[in-house]
Amino acid sequence: MKPQRNILVLSTSFPLQKYSVSGVFVERLVRALSKHYRLTVITPCDDDASIKISNAPYFLNCFRYAPRSWQVLAHGPGGIISAIHRNYFLLTLIPGLVLSMFFSCFLKAKGKQVIFANWSICGFIAGIVGRLRGIPVVTAFRGADVNLVKHSFFNRWLLAFTIALSHRAVTVSTALAIVLTHRYPRWVERIRMIPNGIDDGLLCLERLPPRTKVKLRLVFIGSLIPRKGIETILRALVTLPTDINLKIVGEGDQRKTLEEFCIISGINSRIEFTGGLPPESIPMIFQESDVLVLASHSEGRPNVVLEGLAAGLAVIATNIEGTSELIIDGKTGLLFPPGDECALRSCIQRLYQDSVLCRRLGEKGRQWIKEQGLLWQNTATAYADLFEEVIAENLRR
Repeated sequence: MKPQRNILVLSTSFPLQKYSVSGVFVERLVRALSKHYRLTVITPCDDDASIKISNAPYFLNCFRYAPRSWQVLAHGPGGIISAIHRNYFLLTLIPGLVLSMFFSCFLKAKGKQVIFANWSICGFIAGIVGRLRGIPVVTAFRGADVNLVKHSFFNRWLLAFTIALSHRAVTVSTALAIVLTHRYPRWVERIRMIPNGIDDGLLCLERLPPRTKVKLRLVFIGSLIPRKGIETILRALVTLPTDINLKIVGEGDQRKTLEEFCIISGINSRIEFTGGLPPESIPMIFQESDVLVLASHSEGRPNVVLEGLAAGLAVIATNIEGTSELIIDGKTGLLFPPGDECALRSCIQRLYQDSVLCRRLGEKGRQWIKEQGLLWQNTATAYADLFEEVIAENLRR
């Protein structure tokens, strides 16, 4: 424990209520880091009136950026980008969000030794505050902001300035680190890769038997947004045996469309939409499932895959940069091309017909997580070492 070290954490997504799933992985990292430092977290307010987190080992503050009922930019499914895609009027709230974030960060940064920012917009603002306050900044990039540089000049500009203003730029996957080092070779010495972790309790979970005559239990966990490719999973299920069920855990704009598709295609009796569930419910969801399915078109390094592997589930995922470094096809899981419902159907059929393979993939995946040491406490230790590194550099200046 280093009580003399005070870290400011800046994130656009962070749980403000007990059962919120907004930025849950940032919160888990912060909890693990609280064993090393005193942490103050600042994040945008939402349209609720209060913060409802008890017994947290950190100080949590939210900043207002609009009338309360309008504060819907940051904490919905898919975050800020998805919120804007849902309603382009929300673009008018961005200046208020940026200014409020800047002033809140500037005020709370006093007396801190490091500002730890999550995602590029937070890193950009933290970088400016860090220059004004003389405080080193570490920015973590978690996927979406790096993937967008391929398609958006604004995001390329924002990412470049964020890295220039940060003392270290952390990615959660090797693939993301490669993208940054190739695109920004000038700052290659600042780029680090620190993988996310999982709660070690997942490593002890055991499968529960089906309550009904279901042979294979599939589960999807995530936001119901286009990037997640959930419609590919549903299309794959249409011609598969009726004793294959799917549980969809999450909320988002696509839910109504997906439910309508299930009814029209006649598979609604085999699909359960649970809506958003509190993080504490996910271990039970894993226990009642056999296979985790991820059909995303792009990801950073999806924590749900790490958790599925740790829980001993067989994992079927799209063969994209964010998952190919987690899944060894045929050994720790199965991979299929994004959007290819036929390939996904074949993967599901393969596990349906071979329960031994299904169990073996789950066992190998869990073993891989153990061998890699992908636990939150190890992730926190790596960040703590990095924070001490930038603090020492700052003191020498």
